[in-house]
Amino acid sequence: ETFGPLNVDQWTMLVSATRSRDFFNSRPPHEKANLPFDSVILVCAIIENDIESIKHVIEPYCDKIVILSRTAKDVYPRLKKLPFLQDLIDAGRSVADWDGEHLVMLTNADICPSKNFYYYAAYNYRETGSPAIALNRMTIPLEGQKLPKHTVHINKKTLPFTETDHMTLPESTEGATVERKHEMATNIMNQAQDAMDNKHDILKHPGVDCFMFDSSILDAISFGDLFLGYPKWGAALQVMLHIMAPNYRMYSSNRQGTFHIGDEASWAPENPKKIAIGKMTFYHDFDHEELQHLVFCYLATHVPQDMHTLQNIINCGKLFEPRDTPKGRVPSFVRPGHEDQYLQSDFLTRHPAFFEYTIAGLPISDIRGAGNPFKRQQWVERYERKNR
Repeated sequence: ETFGPLNVDQWTMLVSATRSRDFFNSRPPHEKANLPFDSVILVCAIIENDIESIKHVIEPYCDKIVILSRTAKDVYPRLKKLPFLQDLIDAGRSVADWDGEHLVMLTNADICPSKNFYYYAAYNYRETGSPAIALNRMTIPLEGQKLPKHTVHINKKTLPFTETDHMTLPESTEGATVERKHEMATNIMNQAQDAMDNKHDILKHPGVDCFMFDSSILDAISFGDLFLGYPKWGAALQVMLHIMAPNYRMYSSNRQGTFHIGDEASWAPENPKKIAIGKMTFYHDFDHEELQHLVFCYLATHVPQDMHTLQNIINCGKLFEPRDTPKGRVPSFVRPGHEDQYLQSDFLTRHPAFFEYTIAGLPISDIRGAGNPFKRQQWVERYERKNR
């Protein structure tokens, strides 16, 4: 909040992203001759309500600003103003030739690329030979978190890396110019990069929050109404890419990749055994037919404990519901005309039980930790019945 109208993570991301873009774009052509792309365009997508407050702030950083025509709140009035995954991807594609081959990279607004990130991403994309890859981040933890010994700490006031080397930020930046806030964000970025470069004991992260796709994959998959900010949009995207993108690979945390300041893990669910029925009354806002879609999202291994997660799980279920075609049964995320791409997937050939449907049409998976569809049905029956 200190850095308003953006928060410190977002401002640091913008500084990092422009540095990475400029470093890659400024390199001579012969250095990029064998890479899958030779230039980077930074597209910033914002909602209409943010135009007045932040457009002037982000203009110096972004090659193009796209105003999103809708948010989750427009479609689901009870929710926050969160962007839809499909809209963000379309915003990125808006600067490309839709009839030609192009790559789109998507990440969160608080994920910072390292200086060499685009070289790292381009090299891995080329070596994998897949039309899609994922690149995980390193975490530079916030002070006060329970961390391994000798972990590098960063917070919004101090960034101590040695006993004598630290930086102090003011308690408030009220009245500070945009240029001054840019300077402070740059200092945070530089010290975070120093932590990466000098092998401080920073943390790996288990999730996925940065993806690169070829246009051929984006043409084959529908992302429905999945929105960012709540589970399980990233996990659902992971599964779709595993199936639809040959040789899809996720690259684990790497110092050449991306980093994030802190890791609050606010998305982590409570122990289902400790959930009080009274905390689940938001299920009452969803009608019976809508709740039935939840059963099809096999990624839901825990009871959704807030209305945003519940809606996203429902939207996930809609994408994994079966659709019967002349060529066979496919999930609804497979766009018409791309059924063969799903049915002939090498991944499904290697893992035939990864994604199967019961006679009742419910998805069953053999992957570790996958939820049971009948258990999800019990969630619906329990909380719907108790709240009505």
